[in-house]
Amino acid sequence: GLWDCNLVTRETYYSPAFYRMLGYDADGFAALEENWMRLIHPEDREKVENPWHESRAGWIQRFEIEFRMQAKEGDWRWILRRGKVVERDAKGHAIRLVGTHVDITERKQAEQDRVARDVAEAANRAKSIFVANMSHEIRTPMNAILGFAQVLKKDPALTPRQAEYLEIISRSGSHLLQLINDILDISKIEAGRIDLKPASFCLHDLLWDVEMTFRSRVEEKGLQLLVEWDDLVPSHAKADEGKLRQVFVNLIGNALKFTDVGGIAVRVRAEPVEEGDSSEKGRIRLIAEVEDTGHGIDSADIDRIFDVFHQAERGLKAGGTGLGLAICRRFVEMMGGKIAVRSEEGKGSCFRFDVLMEPVDEVFIEHEKSMTRQVIGLQPGTGPIRILIVDDVKHNRDLLREILNPVGFELAEAGNGVEALAQVESHAPHAIFMDMRMPVMDGYEATRRIKQHEAWKSIPVIALTASAFDEYKDEVMATGADAYLRKPFRTEELFETLGKCLPLQYLYTEEAVPSSQVVPPGPMEAISLDGIPAPLLHALHHAVGEGDMAKFGDLVQEVAVQNPGVAEKLQWLADRFDYEKLMDLLRPYA
Repeated sequence: GLWDCNLVTRETYYSPAFYRMLGYDADGFAALEENWMRLIHPEDREKVENPWHESRAGWIQRFEIEFRMQAKEGDWRWILRRGKVVERDAKGHAIRLVGTHVDITERKQAEQDRVARDVAEAANRAKSIFVANMSHEIRTPMNAILGFAQVLKKDPALTPRQAEYLEIISRSGSHLLQLINDILDISKIEAGRIDLKPASFCLHDLLWDVEMTFRSRVEEKGLQLLVEWDDLVPSHAKADEGKLRQVFVNLIGNALKFTDVGGIAVRVRAEPVEEGDSSEKGRIRLIAEVEDTGHGIDSADIDRIFDVFHQAERGLKAGGTGLGLAICRRFVEMMGGKIAVRSEEGKGSCFRFDVLMEPVDEVFIEHEKSMTRQVIGLQPGTGPIRILIVDDVKHNRDLLREILNPVGFELAEAGNGVEALAQVESHAPHAIFMDMRMPVMDGYEATRRIKQHEAWKSIPVIALTASAFDEYKDEVMATGADAYLRKPFRTEELFETLGKCLPLQYLYTEEAVPSSQVVPPGPMEAISLDGIPAPLLHALHHAVGEGDMAKFGDLVQEVAVQNPGVAEKLQWLADRFDYEKLMDLLRPYA
């Protein structure tokens, strides 16, 4: 739009384009002209008035400003105004100015969007760095806790009570580690950096496990739980077991949360993938429904139920993060499927999803099961093998020493990269376990220097890190490291990795050692607290409510005097972090 202002006659000409960009006609704008400054955004009025007065006074010849102006419909339009003085009087005062108005609203919006995007990306990067650092700081002590528990489990002098305590330590540490991994999963989903990890597993076992996880809680609410699958569902399959399990757990957990009468039905079937796509040949589509007789979902929320952090009113009252269904949708889509819901208020909901998977041979699965042979030494004639342990945390060095020393390795230690280089010079190790985050000189720089040294570059370097994001592995391996081991690690993982880097022959125990399986001490629904003194039950309830599980354990010992069977069941629930069931059981005695 063009404008031409005569300051002597106080007349201003505006071109048709000027009116169009603001939605006015000539007569409508003329009525506002005497007080046109009220069309300028209050925050911008000063910067509009200043160059206008300065140019009239003869202080400036040209000006250019950006400001917001209100259109006829009430919306704010960004305007770029350029102007210049074209006539002056004998005293040098401006008497005529001309210029242009350009609507730059779209450009300003794009700039604001870019700034907002940059801010969001910077926040995401900062969050990712924080989560990674948090993960590292927690995983580092967890490495020592879980590692020493593994070492102690092998001690034949352990009493049954000590073995039980070690099992609790291992289970509690594994539970904490799973919480860390869940937090990382959410962060990775938000950052678009989570990947599928397909592996062979027993699908029927997964469905049984899911049923057993919820059965006691469902029955406590007086509900029914039905889990069934048809004959076409393979007993063993290859898919991402962890993500599939999490989808089932999230959906059944939601159904349980919002169902007070009736029950929950989980139905699973399978059908072959249609012919035509060679990449999906031999695969099946697993189709599952989780249906409840609960409150149902409000029609206003049904379209947004899978949005991140969206919670309906009932969801807000029931608690939670609003992430569960969003995670389900993302995981299902990653596994080649879709998730949907149908619901009717007051009659319940049915979530239906499908995923792609590949049936596998049961024999192959049995070979994969967690039966491990314990390494007890090196084959005669193998040694001596010198190992350098590099870590700034003494507990971590001690852990590796406890694992490696009994097998027959010769060990040396270093607390940072500088000490490591000196030890390589003097000790000439056959392999190096290198922590990556250390003071003075970190493992990245130390590994690079070792691999650049002509006499040392053939020494295998096994990187140890507590960082959890997959991209850190690429950064670690770029230093020239030969292998990568993430803390906390299992003892068998350490020996397997070392065996791939060196020509080692191990001596094993004669029998494979199965992973421990803890069985509940009798039916958990049959816990009767009759005969236990009321003050003791009140104290137990208070301890659970306060999260003081050490106190709870002491009180359970008092229960054991009255009824050892009940004490065992109470402790079993506490060891599995089933505080919800404990609270429900003890609430009448609060």
